[in-house]
Amino acid sequence: VSFEATNNAWDNFFASSAEAIAARVLESEDPDRAQYSLRTAKRDWQFAVEKTDVPDKRVSVLEVASAGALASLELFRATGEAKYADKAAELAQVIVNSQRRTFVPDWEVPLAGFFYTGPDHRRMLHFLHRGYEQAPIVVLSDLCNSFPEHKDWMKWYSAVALHSEYYLKRLAQFSEPYGMMPNGVYADDE
Repeated sequence: VSFEATNNAWDNFFASSAEAIAARVLESEDPDRAQYSLRTAKRDWQFAVEKTDVPDKRVSVLEVASAGALASLELFRATGEAKYADKAAELAQVIVNSQRRTFVPDWEVPLAGFFYTGPDHRRMLHFLHRGYEQAPIVVLSDLCNSFPEHKDWMKWYSAVALHSEYYLKRLAQFSEPYGMMPNGVYADDE
C-alpha cells in the first residue's frame, strides 16, 4: 500500500503531534531519537502553521484548528516554549467560534453544542468514515487541564459542557437503550 505524500496543515499538524509525543516518550530510553523526533515535530509544526490559511478541500477549518491546537499542546509539553501554548489558545478560539452555542430555533429537540465546519457556521460538521469527531472536545478539555488560569478557560470549559449536555446526551436518547451517538445532525438540504 502506498500513499501520496502531502504538504498541508492538517497532515503536518498530525505528524507534529506524534513526533512531539515520541520525543517525550523516548527521552530517557533513546535521547538521540528523542531529539530527532523533537526537531522533526518543530519543523512539521512550522510547515503546518505556514499552510494554516491555505484552503484544503479534504478537511474543514475546524479540523485544522483542532489538529493544530493538539500539536501545539504536545510541543508545549515537550519544550515548555510559550509560543506553542499561545498557538494552542489562538486555535482554540477557532474551535469555540465554530460551535453552536445557542439552541437552534424551531427544532423539535433543542440542541446546542455541536460544531460547524468553521466559524462562519455555514455547514454543520459531521464525519462519514474518518473518526475525528472527538478532536475539538479533546483539545478544549486538554487546554482546560493544562492552563487552568488562562483567560479563556471558561470559554473552553463551557464549550465542552455545551457539547456534552445539549448535544451528546440529547442525541443519545434517540438510540436508547444503547445510548449510541449518531454521526451528527444534518440540515434538510444535505
